[in-house]
Amino acid sequence: MYRKHKIALVAPSYNEQKLTKPTLENTPGIIDRIYVVNDGSKDRTAEIADRLAAEHPRVRAVHNNPNL
Repeated sequence: MYRKHKIALVAPSYNEQKLTKPTLENTPGIIDRIYVVNDGSKDRTAEIADRLAAEHPRVRAVHNNPNL
């Protein structure tokens, strides 16, 4: 929370299996909610986003299928 305001980060992701986890783990604590939008990835991005959402309460996984 920043000055009584909640802050959200939207992370659009398409075939980002290598960068999704490090990016989210290095997001500052000032960010209250992180939305990982998996946009029809063909790699393991969806699996990684779901695992991160299960492990971290501020992360939410959103899936588009097919790619939009």
